[in-house]
Amino acid sequence: MNIIIFGIAPLASDVFDAPDFSGYHIEFYEDFNEGLEKLKVGHYGLAVLAADKSALKTKIHDIRRHSEDYIYISILSSNPNEELNEITAVGGNYLFNTIDFKNGLSDSLQNARRLADLMNIVSDETQDFPSAGGVIARSAFNQLFLSCLERGQRYSERTSILCISIENYKELYKIGGSYVADYHAATLSKTLVDIARQSDIIGQIKHEFFALLFLRPLNEQEPLSAAQRFHEVIKNSDIFEGHKDVSPQISISLIEIPTGRQMASFICMHANQVT
Repeated sequence: MNIIIFGIAPLASDVFDAPDFSGYHIEFYEDFNEGLEKLKVGHYGLAVLAADKSALKTKIHDIRRHSEDYIYISILSSNPNEELNEITAVGGNYLFNTIDFKNGLSDSLQNARRLADLMNIVSDETQDFPSAGGVIARSAFNQLFLSCLERGQRYSERTSILCISIENYKELYKIGGSYVADYHAATLSKTLVDIARQSDIIGQIKHEFFALLFLRPLNEQEPLSAAQRFHEVIKNSDIFEGHKDVSPQISISLIEIPTGRQMASFICMHANQVT
């Protein structure tokens, strides 16, 4: 991932020597306009910008407008109590003060990478899955996902996506064939539809990968409670029969849009059963 740093080179010059940042290409631009010119021709996954309330919103819009790719933006503020939510829609998180800069930037890298990986998976249209039994078509889910991302950028509107997948799907396929692997995928699909509320939007992203969008939650606890509900039902379900040599391992991850923050993560293991 390429990282572009605006206006804070003296502060950040020694931070990137840490092993956490090895393998990243990092560029510093104290001149904001010079950095914008680089955005036009380069591919950057993360931008770090010093907070300037008088021009911050304009700069964020300029960064978005000049970047060919979706870019994750973090704001560095010298005042931890400064309320930036009302004046920005950054699609990222805030880095506060020089003391926490290193840890804050490390979190931003993780969140940016998580969101980029999620975008690559959900937006991949090489294979579509049609709508069926309460699960909408992948292409339709992709459009809703991109809309949530855009609303997060423009209006700071938070959405959550719950990713649920059979982690060892390929192993199930190798040992039990397509019947065993597809049986578990179909079982997982039906289980999700049974658990979901009417307002939850379910899409099939891959054979073994499903996602749910929780739109406009009333508070942060609401999607967390939903993720825990899905986890409890799937964990305690006895319908996921395992092969004698391998059993399904189902991962559940709740990610906030547009920050990319992982709000919860679970792994459901099911005991082996002879089929």
